Amino acid sequence: MNTTRQRVHSFLCWRQRTARQTHADNLRAVRVPPQRKNVATTLFVYQLLCNVTSRCSSAFSACREQPQLIAPMKRSRDEASKVLGERMLQGWTMLGVSCPVEECYTPLVCNRQSNKMFCVRCDQYVVTEDELKQQQAEQKNAEEVAAIERDEAGTEARVEEERRRHIEQQFCLEEQAKQAGRMQALDQASEEARCEIAPRGAAKRKIDTAAVQSSSDSDADVNAVRRQTLAALYQKMEALTNSLSPTDHSERLVSVARAVREIAEASQLLKQ
Repeated sequence: MNTTRQRVHSFLCWRQRTARQTHADNLRAVRVPPQRKNVATTLFVYQLLCNVTSRCSSAFSACREQPQLIAPMKRSRDEASKVLGERMLQGWTMLGVSCPVEECYTPLVCNRQSNKMFCVRCDQYVVTEDELKQQQAEQKNAEEVAAIERDEAGTEARVEEERRRHIEQQFCLEEQAKQAGRMQALDQASEEARCEIAPRGAAKRKIDTAAVQSSSDSDADVNAVRRQTLAALYQKMEALTNSLSPTDHSERLVSVARAVREIAEASQLLKQ
């Protein structure tokens, strides 16, 4: 109750000061002087008033033609009092501080929801020095956070690029290792094929010698051995041919071709 009485008392005092100020302004207003005995003075004042009136009219017309040049006008004291009463009826609280704007000094009101001070005459919110410092600090913190986020994004991009390069290099090394392993396996297969061809040729010569020396062996046995040998040679030739790929090294291709040629020569000897 004491707080409410103080607020009402402050509002009534402000209304009295406003009324006195309005009355003083009206007394200071320019009036047409009463008729005096000096006609020259009356004419001079009349001409001065006409000149001032014409200048004000021209300035007002220019402002109406260019509304962007008109400065925001404050409400009058009566209108401010009316709006102040409406705001208080709406639940706003009148504070014990006045507007810091020069020649205004209207009591500020506060909204319970936003908890911000508002001047009904200037029609704008009023920010204290502490709130201004807090806003500046928050803005500075937001800028610092944004800068840190940009730096982190740049760092993550660089790390991702390095990781991608490392994966590509590792993939290339693995492909080279696989290719080298395939070439080594093919070379080993070619060597085994050559090693198998020589004993078979010697066996063939032994078979021919035995056939000549021993008349007891039949031609059927010789033909059976020949067919088995040819089948083995053909299987080896097919295995070597299927092992080739477009990515094989030239040296391996040469070795495989040499082995296939030797197998073909051995097959030709068996057919004779």
